[in-house]
Amino acid sequence: MKTIHSKHRKQKHSTTGATPPSANATPSHPPHSQSMKKQARPSPEPQRAGLSSKWVRTREDHLELGSWSYFSSFHPLLAAMLFLFSFTGARAADAGGGDMVECANLIYAGTKSSVCFSEEFLSAVAAETSICTARKFKPVKLAEKEVFKFPFAVMTGEGAFSLTEDERKNLKGYLEKGGFLLASAGCSSKEWSDSFKREIEAVFPDRRLSEVSMEHPIFRTIYDVKRLDMSHGGEAKLLGLTLGGKIALIVSPDGLNDTGTMHGCCCCGGNEIRNAQKVNGNILAYALLQ
Repeated sequence: MKTIHSKHRKQKHSTTGATPPSANATPSHPPHSQSMKKQARPSPEPQRAGLSSKWVRTREDHLELGSWSYFSSFHPLLAAMLFLFSFTGARAADAGGGDMVECANLIYAGTKSSVCFSEEFLSAVAAETSICTARKFKPVKLAEKEVFKFPFAVMTGEGAFSLTEDERKNLKGYLEKGGFLLASAGCSSKEWSDSFKREIEAVFPDRRLSEVSMEHPIFRTIYDVKRLDMSHGGEAKLLGLTLGGKIALIVSPDGLNDTGTMHGCCCCGGNEIRNAQKVNGNILAYALLQ
């Protein structure tokens, strides 16, 4: 099970009942030389698309391969783990080195992409947890092999579109190999949402997007999100695609773009999700926990 640690509670150390060892006591473990302490690590197992255990510094086990863990089987313990204090290494973003989670902003349907999807949730996740995140999206063409270097991608836009065959092939492989896609209709564009749903049906003809219950642990990974409030009233719903027992794709027909935090972007006439930043942060944490 992968774990993410929050930074809000201090670590507790036991200071009572400690008995200093006797000078004549036989040590429970034979002394080791410094060279023996540095034991060789086993060869790393092949990893899922773009995933690195260094991104989440507190991961304790190898990435599961071949089959996915069922997240809801351990989510009652997740809240407790999130509040365990851990400073076992500075964040790479602050230290200027090490591996970081990089998120792709997909370029699709040839040249279609969007600059109006807020990156603020990346900074929020880095501030709230020990996940090392790059603060900016990386523009990546869906039709190129580069997309497989990223564990998490966003896809957004407005208006109707159609993917190319190479893009459909890569999207299928990306999700099946462990990549996670967060898709959002820019400014609540119905045309974009309809096109996206049609493309998913073409890529996964034997599967369907289904509504994600608010009881799903994806809404509790970092923040406790009880409702998806919309900017002009009402309550939104997210749709998800499940592969191998876990959600691999989330799409919002209403919009998780969080344009209110961006300069030069306006969801004019749309009805976006107001608490999008917290929702997006939760989704990123969920993707990395799998």
